[in-house]
Amino acid sequence: MVLPEHQGRGLARAGVTEALRRADAAARWRKLHAFPATTNAPSNALCRKHGFALCGPIDYYYTYGERTLRVNHWVRDTLSA
Repeated sequence: MVLPEHQGRGLARAGVTEALRRADAAARWRKLHAFPATTNAPSNALCRKHGFALCGPIDYYYTYGERTLRVNHWVRDTLSA
């Protein structure tokens, strides 16, 4: 999450790029998953731009707030990245 006063500077993109670089270097995970809210266009765009494939929307039960969140399930296969 990027605070509103710092949005639009490419910080999220840089953070995702670095996290994926480290994950790829570790070669520890075959598939990486992301679950941004269906209404969060910037986060969904980051997934798309970083090679994640959209599997579709799902309902995720969030126990802490005891509510259901509608999220997009994205998967990045590290062998095809």
